[in-house]
Amino acid sequence: MMKGSNFLIFSSLSLVIFPSQLSLYDSSWVILPAIGLISFVLIAFSIIIVSENLSFYLNVKCSVLFILLIIASFLSYMTTGSPRPIMVYGSLISLFIVTSNLAIRVNNVNEVVITIIFGACLTALLIYILGINEKFSFYRYKGFFTNSNSMGSFSANIIHMIIGIIYIFRKEISRTKKYLLYFILILSVIFLLASNSRAALLSVIFVLMFILFNEISKSFQISKFKVNVFYFKNFLKLFIFLTILLFSIYSYGLLDNVIDKFYSQERLSLTNFTDTRFEGWLFAIENWKWFGNGPLNDLGYNYRKVLTGHSTWISHLNKYGLIASSLFIFGILAMFKFAWTQVKINNSKIGLIFILIFLGYIVNASFETVTSTPGMMISLIIFSILFSNTKFPNSKNILK
Repeated sequence: MMKGSNFLIFSSLSLVIFPSQLSLYDSSWVILPAIGLISFVLIAFSIIIVSENLSFYLNVKCSVLFILLIIASFLSYMTTGSPRPIMVYGSLISLFIVTSNLAIRVNNVNEVVITIIFGACLTALLIYILGINEKFSFYRYKGFFTNSNSMGSFSANIIHMIIGIIYIFRKEISRTKKYLLYFILILSVIFLLASNSRAALLSVIFVLMFILFNEISKSFQISKFKVNVFYFKNFLKLFIFLTILLFSIYSYGLLDNVIDKFYSQERLSLTNFTDTRFEGWLFAIENWKWFGNGPLNDLGYNYRKVLTGHSTWISHLNKYGLIASSLFIFGILAMFKFAWTQVKINNSKIGLIFILIFLGYIVNASFETVTSTPGMMISLIIFSILFSNTKFPNSKNILK
């Protein structure tokens, strides 16, 4: 790999990914991703300016989306007085641009992606170790964090990455790395189950279902009435393994506390429905604004849970408005569609591992407010690498 690759790996891990992992500790640590992102962007832009070897061609459609999103963020700021939409969307756009710049000259992109994911797993192991003073139990275990849902979200993201890297790059990873990844995977599964986080567990299930779908789709060629025996065997092996694993986990009672949370929530909803997240979603949708709601008092009473939303998409709708949140969600869907196209047309390994990690993030984000978190940051970094190494006929060089 070239020196630029080493800088991309080190800087993204130390300034973007690790701070976002630590930020799940509690709400007071959310400043860490902002500090890391600003540092990363400033350093990367400095390199871009002084280097003659780096250039970035930005697709016209991306340019239009970025401009519209910044305008909508600014209008939201003018309406609500909160600069958060400019900060959030501006930082994500900046991360995409500078990472794409650093990745455009990378020779072996697969190796870079593998190293970034492996490094993220190593930092996760460090965070697991930092939480060993917490008394372990399979009832809402928090570990290093102050909230069990944060533990679930964090461990689920690690599971998404390890499943993806072993499934896609298993032939390109050394035996030592595989053993370490398996060890971290086992720890992550244990901590996920111990956290009792329903959203995080659901995100892992969706990722596994997508892998099964991918294998079964490669097994059958319906138009030609053919069956690929090799892929079908892989599907059967994976399906049987996952069935046995799920049955074993259920048999040992490791899902009991997760299931009990559903019943507890149901009992709560019968007595005090206003405490459920679904009523908060309905309230948010009914009280949407073009450019976002103002302070909590503007809603008539303290509706903090509604503004938090227990959903990234609902939270963005409430805080930043319909226009900005719609553009953000459109960008999310466009990223997913672009990666899937690269997988189908070019059999892109990076595209596939991005889909697995990003799909897990999307599912988890639908039930938790997790924007500047490892799932989003790692997904965006990998997508930037994928995007920068894809040729476009209608692109403009905006930096050189």
